[in-house]
Amino acid sequence: MFLCVQFKFKSRYFIPVLKQLNLDYITFHALRYTHATLLLAQKINPKIVQERLCHSSITLTLDTYSHLIPDI
Repeated sequence: MFLCVQFKFKSRYFIPVLKQLNLDYITFHALRYTHATLLLAQKINPKIVQERLCHSSITLTLDTYSHLIPDI
């Protein structure tokens, strides 16, 4: 059921908004990755990034995005 709801959201709202704003198609995953990248580039605490992404642990966040944080 979740996939069905997600598909309807994507086709009814997300893609039309992208077209209205004259933006290229981007996946939710790419938006999520970009969001995390921008936060970490602004030196936001990785714990806050973990919470915003709903990662189960800080380890998951750091394993995924540590290449973006040169001080680690």
